[in-house]
Amino acid sequence: MAAISNPFEEILEQFRNILREERDILREEVVRASTASNVTEEPEYLSLAEAARFLKLKESYVYHLKSTIPFYKPKTKVYFKKSDLIAYMESHKREPNSKLNTSSSTHEFFARPPRIRFTRSANKIKK
Repeated sequence: MAAISNPFEEILEQFRNILREERDILREEVVRASTASNVTEEPEYLSLAEAARFLKLKESYVYHLKSTIPFYKPKTKVYFKKSDLIAYMESHKREPNSKLNTSSSTHEFFARPPRIRFTRSANKIKK
């Protein structure tokens, strides 16, 4: 006497096999996508417009910075290396002035200079 197999169990087993195959395919895609994204994160060379957006400056000003920032001009377009732009920004770092941090010197810094008045009679300076 042959045992009768349950058709629902066979369907369930086929479904599990399909799910395992799909899971393996998805894992391979995730690994492939993560390695591809590491390669194409951001361009190393920026055009003039991209450099201006990166530095948050006008394009005309960035164009004049060519005398201070190394640039590349393969044909007619100007390109900047991103690391050179970062180095330029870091070289212009300013430290806060300790004199301006106190309240009394801040008052002195923003205080108006004495007003100079001229008199008509003798053209002398009065304070």
